[in-house]
Amino acid sequence: MENRIILAHCYPTADDPTAGLFIKDWMSEHFGTEDLTVMHYPFGGNMLYSKNPVKLLWYLYRVAKAVKSIDRQSIVYAHWWIPIGWLATRSGAQVEVVCHGSDIYWLKKHKLVAKIFSKYVRRVHRWTIVSKHLKSEFAKLYPFVPESLMAIEHMPVNTGVFKRSGAPKQKGTFVICGALILRKNVDLAIWYVKNENLRTGVEHVLYVIGEGKLKEELRNLACNLRVEVVFTGNVAPERVAEIFNMCEKFLLFSDDEGYGQVIDEASLCGCQTIVTAGDGKEEHADVVLNIPSRRKLNKILTGYQPWERLSDTEIGMDQEDS
Repeated sequence: MENRIILAHCYPTADDPTAGLFIKDWMSEHFGTEDLTVMHYPFGGNMLYSKNPVKLLWYLYRVAKAVKSIDRQSIVYAHWWIPIGWLATRSGAQVEVVCHGSDIYWLKKHKLVAKIFSKYVRRVHRWTIVSKHLKSEFAKLYPFVPESLMAIEHMPVNTGVFKRSGAPKQKGTFVICGALILRKNVDLAIWYVKNENLRTGVEHVLYVIGEGKLKEELRNLACNLRVEVVFTGNVAPERVAEIFNMCEKFLLFSDDEGYGQVIDEASLCGCQTIVTAGDGKEEHADVVLNIPSRRKLNKILTGYQPWERLSDTEIGMDQEDS
């Protein structure tokens, strides 16, 4: 029997138990108790947007060296195409790639790199892509990949952890979950809650689950806007589910989610899910909002503003009516 290998840069650890948890659940759903080899090579930060070329090159060297040791008879399931999947195709083993979003969105911005990787794309045995939207973006980059080699598959949710507890919701509570980095737009969630405070005359609470370099900046924004924000840091999945069960509404305003599996997790815990338009996350959320323009957000300081008026675009979809 072939050696089956999971290759990823993101996977749950004792220090960060929620990182890449969906990969572990995906393994369980597809392979059950079958013994798989996990090759986990964390980068320690936002790899594709790193401004440290030396660190990135050293990482690529280390992973490329490790991948060379993979037996040609193995089947490698690489989570993310760039750079993990690309490096895996150099091993000579059968490679199947799962695209989660950041890899494809990065290649959209670096089309020359996408073109250079084309010959390696042809070596991939099968592509799993997490949303219809992401598949369409992938097809624009690599139109020569046949439909028969592509599948759309949402990442599984651990329903043993993420489920409605039956405990009453705390009124006026919002939650957002993700890394505190620019692309996740956690600042927009704080502005959104400020706007809801003005609209309803009620002071809401926003729970922010996650860590990142913008934490102090976000704390200062919340203080300046007089929005009550509780920063939980990185917590175990069970605690994430607890917070989801406690909160009424879940927010996700990131730039480029391939799918946004956390939306499903929040929904299973009874949250109304509110997202911004333009990527895979809108395929399964309750409410889809316009993406606001940051230069217009200061209007909120003088009073409530309908969220759609803070955008430079129209999305032609129903807005939140609650």
